[in-house]
Amino acid sequence: MPVNPTTPNAELVLRALKYASDRELEGFRETCAEDVVLNYPFHPMGPKSYQGVDRMIRQFRAEGSFATFALWAEELYDLGDTIIMEGRSHGTNDSDLPDYDNHYMFVVRCKDGRIVEWTEFFNPLEAMKQGYGVKKPEAGAA
Repeated sequence: MPVNPTTPNAELVLRALKYASDRELEGFRETCAEDVVLNYPFHPMGPKSYQGVDRMIRQFRAEGSFATFALWAEELYDLGDTIIMEGRSHGTNDSDLPDYDNHYMFVVRCKDGRIVEWTEFFNPLEAMKQGYGVKKPEAGAA
């Protein structure tokens, strides 16, 4: 079901999601305030919060490990300065890892035409199938 934005904030958030899906992170940067806050309340390694657009983009680079990746909105609830969006993702791998499919809820706050807070709820069990959030063995460790 296509989601059609009806306000500038809804359009901004959908544009940011499209940039994230297309892995155009410099375009994503343009949608965010410099001091944006990224929250992962249910991260596989416990709740995480990152402040600043550079730190946020470093977190979003994880999707670069997929051969293909798509992220899209299924529903959008426009509450003015807060946008709540339900989304899905699908990623494929060049390795023997399974395809990645996840379900998301995003709560995004906007101010002055920029995203100031992005809270992302996702199924951490699906992410852990990809090794996301799992500590990597140290080099030379058996």
